[in-house]
Amino acid sequence: MNVEDVTLPKDHQDLVRLYIYVNGKINEIWKEYVVYTNLKYIPETTKIFAIIFCEMDFYECILARIKIHLSEDDMIELRKHDALWNW
Repeated sequence: MNVEDVTLPKDHQDLVRLYIYVNGKINEIWKEYVVYTNLKYIPETTKIFAIIFCEMDFYECILARIKIHLSEDDMIELRKHDALWNW
């Protein structure tokens, strides 16, 4: 799926909810990656890394599209809900 094929909601609150959902999805993917790379016996395949980073890139592109429609005040409020914002 192409990131441009994702239809963003028109309603502001739905857009904020989608941002929170997508950001949470990125955090989940990142946590999976961290757990996976800390295993003692990493499988010999490196294809998983391409899949993980491709998926993260997809969601990051959606976030970028959403951010265009949100105000600075919205972004300040959203940062309060993101535990990983200040990494």
